[in-house]
Amino acid sequence: MTTEERLGKLERELSRARTRFRVMVVGAGLCLASLAAIYAYGQLQLSFKPRPGSTEISEELRARNFVLEDGNGRVRATLGMSEGGAMLRLNAENGDLGATLYLNDDRAGLTLNDKNGKHRAVLAVTQNMPILCLYDEKEEPRATFVVLKDGPHLNLRDAKGQIMPIR
Repeated sequence: MTTEERLGKLERELSRARTRFRVMVVGAGLCLASLAAIYAYGQLQLSFKPRPGSTEISEELRARNFVLEDGNGRVRATLGMSEGGAMLRLNAENGDLGATLYLNDDRAGLTLNDKNGKHRAVLAVTQNMPILCLYDEKEEPRATFVVLKDGPHLNLRDAKGQIMPIR
């Protein structure tokens, strides 16, 4: 191999090395630009989130439904709109419904359930009449107290559903 051939070969290798260097510099520049953009985006996102210990309070938060979950991902409470109005539902740890607070055009009330999810007490106002109803373990009404236009009424029922005299 002559000296001219060797010099030609070295010039071609030098040219390829310069090209590779330029590609690496451009690639490194793109990587740095990407990292800078990601950092700037993260800082922008942090500026919209309240920081721990911050005393900033949002003036208003709007939604149709809120769901509260415990540490295991089980739904423990919901606040939202039902067909007729607003409703707050509280669930027991086993997932059964424990209490419901509801309000719509016709009535407002509170329903309390036992540990098996069965209705045991209802306190409501419907058609401008307050009602308190207590249920047995079979969800049969056993005691009802209603205030009607002519005065208060108390009904007590035995296990067969028959009205019992008050003694």
